[in-house]
Amino acid sequence: MYHKDGRTLGFKYIVEGTNLFFTQDAHTRLENAGVTLFKDASANKGSVISSSLKVLAALSMTDEEFAGRMQVDEATGKRSAFYANYVSEAKPFTAQARR
Repeated sequence: MYHKDGRTLGFKYIVEGTNLFFTQDAHTRLENAGVTLFKDASANKGSVISSSLKVLAALSMTDEEFAGRMQVDEATGKRSAFYANYVSEAKPFTAQARR
């Protein structure tokens, strides 16, 4: 966590996880040490949107369609063109949520 001098923090950013919050005192100390903190709600928006879009896809396809279009092919280790397009179209939504 610290550089070799034992005093300087070895990181510049912290993203708070869901339900794992820092106290206000910890926030103040970290910010005074030059650390940028990203609060849970801000950091989590993109994953909530991504997860919702995946659930929507699962609900609108049969199990076989979902497996073929949204999961990695076990034999080749590749994703389908459908998946690549789906992710590409979802990115603007997650990017907008981060603002």
